[in-house]
Amino acid sequence: MGKSTYNRSFNSLKELAEDIKDFIDQKFLDNLVVVGWSTGGGVAMELALSYPEVVDRLVLICSVSYKGYPIYKKDQQGQPIIGEVYETKEEMAQDIAQVVVPLKAIENKDYETMAQIWNALIYVHKKPSDEDYRAYLDATFDQRNLIDIDWSLLTFNLEDRIKNLNVPVLALRGDSDLVVTKDMVEETVEAI
Repeated sequence: MGKSTYNRSFNSLKELAEDIKDFIDQKFLDNLVVVGWSTGGGVAMELALSYPEVVDRLVLICSVSYKGYPIYKKDQQGQPIIGEVYETKEEMAQDIAQVVVPLKAIENKDYETMAQIWNALIYVHKKPSDEDYRAYLDATFDQRNLIDIDWSLLTFNLEDRIKNLNVPVLALRGDSDLVVTKDMVEETVEAI
């Protein structure tokens, strides 16, 4: 996760929420407006559900669904087999399209491959300036926990607990977002 420490692997967004709660306790914070973007939205929901005493409001920006984010098995052509998700972290780590390619690009600081991924999924309408784009790609190469994050997203599920979320929530999503679908955001809003 960027320039933060990465001393041990993890398997859930709950573990990340626990890390944030430790920070909150160390800083004696409460009555927080917690903002979570993408994966951070799942961490924010988990934080609000696990530690409601410190969260007053929640803002979810292009957030993962409260049911997680599917990483489907792939067919021989590398296309997703809708409905078939990986059963183990080790199996998922071998997914050539969603895990291996970006992981190798990160490990090798492969600007060309990472730019192709971003251009296909993130910058579909307008790219940032060359200087900003380079800075964003450099920041991407700081990621050291892609497999842990992917597994945590795949296994994230608040279906039994989402009804207990008792704080005001603002959910936002861009119309052109190709990673977090409109359906994902709407199902979360409806469940809340």
